[in-house]
Parts: sequence; structure tokens; C-alpha cells
Amino acid sequence: MGGFERILRGVVIAGVFALPAIPFIVAGSMFFPFITGKNFTFRIVIEIVFAAWLVLAAFRPTYRPAFSLILAFLAAFVFSIGLSDVLGPNPGKSIWSNFERMEGWVTLAHLLMLAAAMMGVFKTHHLWQRFISVSVGASALMGLVALNDLYAYLVRGVGAARVDGTFGNPIYLAIYAAFHIFFTVLLMVWLRAKGWLRALLIANVCVLLVSLFFTATRGTMLGLLGGALVSGTIIMIQNRGRSSVRIAAGAVIATVLLVVGTFMAFKNTEFVQETPVLGRFASISLDSGTVSARLMIWGMALKGIAERPLIGWGQENFSFVFDKYYDPNMYAQEPWFDRTHNIVFDWLIQGGIVGALLYFAIPVIVLYYLWLCRREYELFTPLERALVTGLLAMYFFHNLFVFDNLTSYILYIVLLCFVHARATQSTVPIAEEYAISETAARTVAAPVVMVLCGIGIYLINGSGIANATGIIDALSTNSADAPGRYRILEELVSRGGLGSQEVSEQVVQTTIAMIRNNTITDPMLRQNYIALSTRALEREIASAPNSARLRLFYASFLSQTGATDAALVQIASANEAAPAKQLIKFQEAEILLQKGQFAEAKEVAESAYAVA
Repeated sequence: MGGFERILRGVVIAGVFALPAIPFIVAGSMFFPFITGKNFTFRIVIEIVFAAWLVLAAFRPTYRPAFSLILAFLAAFVFSIGLSDVLGPNPGKSIWSNFERMEGWVTLAHLLMLAAAMMGVFKTHHLWQRFISVSVGASALMGLVALNDLYAYLVRGVGAARVDGTFGNPIYLAIYAAFHIFFTVLLMVWLRAKGWLRALLIANVCVLLVSLFFTATRGTMLGLLGGALVSGTIIMIQNRGRSSVRIAAGAVIATVLLVVGTFMAFKNTEFVQETPVLGRFASISLDSGTVSARLMIWGMALKGIAERPLIGWGQENFSFVFDKYYDPNMYAQEPWFDRTHNIVFDWLIQGGIVGALLYFAIPVIVLYYLWLCRREYELFTPLERALVTGLLAMYFFHNLFVFDNLTSYILYIVLLCFVHARATQSTVPIAEEYAISETAARTVAAPVVMVLCGIGIYLINGSGIANATGIIDALSTNSADAPGRYRILEELVSRGGLGSQEVSEQVVQTTIAMIRNNTITDPMLRQNYIALSTRALEREIASAPNSARLRLFYASFLSQTGATDAALVQIASANEAAPAKQLIKFQEAEILLQKGQFAEAKEVAESAYAVA
């Protein structure tokens, strides 16, 4: 292996091995610090990894992935969702997303880039064993962070009952822990761990279990129990006699059944009901607020799917369905939902039947490679088949009630790449007969790709990072320095790009706060703030004219700055987008009261009350 090849291969491997560190990133200098820092780091790392892999694969065909149905369907899925995004009601947001989620097609494209590089380079069991070891080691540190959060809450009274580690959301920590419980057991099998090593790995499983439990994430916990039952049952069936593996699987099954049975027997006791975490599990019922809200949301989703069945609405566009088919009986729940909190409905909404079928074909293909695909040798050991099948079951059940995030996407891609590597270990790489010379790669391909990579990093991430840090800069500026804050906000609005909606919202909120607090003494500066807010909101509405939330937000701003007639125009558009949403009618009634039109306000308020 030459030096040039070794460097490129090292860049790819180092970048992939850096991924387990991403969950620990909390960017305090950026807006949505638990989301943005992780995502920007991931994107930049993958862009570098992909660039290095492209050059490597150009002159060394051995670093190209072999063909598999997993790779084919994953690529087809990403491009299908891209088409849905472009044809959806808000293509810009579908492609780029926002700071709160940072998903969109850009993230899917980066995940596909990661998959291509891993499938091309991570082909040996030794490399996979090292990577999973690093990931499990990182999970041990995350478990300790979660235990520290738990200690802070129980002993010092600091924080919340639901731990979230460095994720900022207990659900994200829950699925991270669940994945790594399976990864830890898989590593234990690979290493044939005994003695102190086995004790360490078992301890890690226990720490992750405690972390998962205290996230109080019911869907993930139930998914883990179900996945453990699936894996344990498969192992029991496959292993005859009194082997230690069969005994361990029987112990897992017995423990799961005992835990479930004990909980069901005591779920109505005072101890369970008054314990924050146990109380959440005990409250699961079709009549509970969360479950009933999910059922109503799924009903709205069905109507949206029926309207655009083939290619869906595109990513980040469920809000349009939520507005149009809003169930007024959801009044007591959160006012706005951007997800259905169900993986089936989410992908049917985002990608239609085509996108959803491609997505769900992928785990079916994984099961095919695990159980039905035959070679002259076994692709997977019986324990690997059992553990991967259980992991898939856990992941699917988890996603029936919540939604993915960057970390769970990465872990899922890692799982797909592992199965691909095993399924294609004796298959030739794609287009093996075509390659450029190493000299051409070093003197032409590498410089061109490096330049394009640098440009891509800037174009994809530059404005987003600037906006995420700029919002914090604006919020951190002394409130008495109204001109200084205005200059920062004006630059943010002028830049646009990723996070423009959050920028607009912060501009408006800052303007309203300053007007209320009489912070702006200069009449011209006051008008500049109002004009800047108006420009920012009108730009957002131009990209999503049927967004009831944006229209309502704009109406509230206009009413608070005295432009009540213009506010009612926005309210009319909001009512058209979400005719059954009471919150809009209440805002309309307030504006009419502000104008002194009391009879009309009373009529609107009565209509809001009557709708449910």
C-alpha cells in the first residue's frame, strides 16, 4: 500500500471512527446547542470522508462497495425522498430543514455518503470489531454522564427527572442507549469475553439500562423489552441442549416476563403512581392525553396521505397537513406538530407510498440477508442473526411512537453497513474493471476533489453556522444596545440560508420585547426594527404561503405594532389554511377587541368554542 493510498484510507477510517464522539458535542455558542453542533460536525466530517473516499475508489476499485440490495434500495430511497422534497409545498425547508431538527434531504444525502464510504472501506471483521468497540466505549462514557444527571437530580435536586445526557432530549438518549445495549452484547460475542472484560461489558449494559429507564421513554423501553424477547426466543430455538448461551437467553426472557408481570401487578399502587418514571409507564392507555393526541394526529395524517398518496408532501411538511386537517379536539394538546410521531405515517407523509415502500424494504432486505440468503458458507453466526433481528425489532417499535434523530440515523446506517459487509464479502466491487491511475488520482483528481470539498463545506454549512452563532450573538448583546443588536439582526436577515425561519422569529420577538420595554427611544430605529421584522416574515411566508403558524405569528406581530387591519388579512389566510384551529380564531377575536369591534369579536369567539 502506497503512502497516498494509506493517507486517503486513514482519512476515511479516522472520520468514521470520530462519529461516536459526535453525541457529546454541545455547542453553547450556537442556537439549539444540542442539535446544531452535532449536525454541523457530522456534515463536515462526512464531506471530508466522502471526498477522500471518492479519490481512493477512483484508482483502487477494491475500496468501492460491492452491489447489494441494501445499497440499491438505500440510494433509491434517498433520491425518491429528494423528488418528494422538490415537488412539495416548501422545497427549501424540505431540503435544508431548520435548526430545531436539522434533518431534510441534506442529512439523508450525508447519510448515503457515509454508507457509500463505509461499505467501500469497512469490509473486514477486524475493522468492524474495532469500530464497534470504540462506539461501545463512547456509550460507557455517555452512561456515566446520564448517571451524573441522575445523581444531580436525586441528591442535589438539580435538573429533571428524565435524564438526557448530552442530547438535550431524553428520547434521543433512550434510542442511543438501546442501540448500544445490543452493540455491547454483540461485542461480547465477538470477543468471547471472559473475566474482567465480560464484567466490564455487562456493567456497561447495566449502566445503559439504568440510563434508558430514567429517560422514561416508554416506546423505546417497550421496544427494548420486545427486542430482547425476539433475540432470546431465537437463541432458545437455535441452541439445543443446556448450553451457556441458551441458559443466558432463557434468563433474559424470564427477566423480561418477570419485569412486565411485576409492573402490571403493581402499576396501580401508590408507589408506582407517584414515582415520576414509573408513573409515566403506568399512565399508558388509549385514554391518556399523549396516546389520544397520537391517535388524532394519525387520523389527520391519513387524510394528508389520501390527498398526495404517491410521492407525499416532502420532508418537514407535515405542518401543512396538520393545519389543513386539524382536529379541534386537540385543543388541549400542544398547538403545533411537525411530526406524526410514527415512522409509518411519517414516511408516507414525507415520501408517499413510493418513499415509504423503499424505506421499509430496507429492513426486510436485511432480514433476507440474515436468514434466507445462502452462500457456500454462513454469512452470519446464529448469535449475530438473533441479535441483529432483535435490534431491528427494537428500532421499529421505538419508531412507532417517536421519530429519528441524527444519532439514531447514524447507528442505523452503521447496522446496514455491517450487514452489507457480511453479505458481500465474496462479491466483486462495483465497476471493478474501471479505474484511473494513481498518478492521475494524485495530480488531478485529489486537487479537484479537495477544492470542490472545500467549496461544498462552505456552501452547505457556512451560512447555517453563521446564522446559528449570530442568533446567540444577537441575544447576548446588551438589551440597552438597540442599534448594535439591530446591526447583527439585519445581517442575519440579509444572509438567509439554513435557519432563516428561526432568525425571523428571533427578529420579531426582539422587536416586540424592545417596543414593550421602551428600549428603543429613537423613532427611526423603532421603524427600522419593524421594517426588518416585516421583511423577514414576508420572506418566510413567500416560501410557505399556506403555513397557518407563520400567518398567525405575523398577525400577532402586526397587531402588537398597531397594524390591526393588516393583521386581520393574515388571520384570514391563517383561517383558510387551518379552518378548524381555535387558536387562530382566538387571535382574531383579540384583534377585533383591539379595534373595538366587540360584537364581531364575540361572534368569532363563539365560533371557536363551537367548533369542538
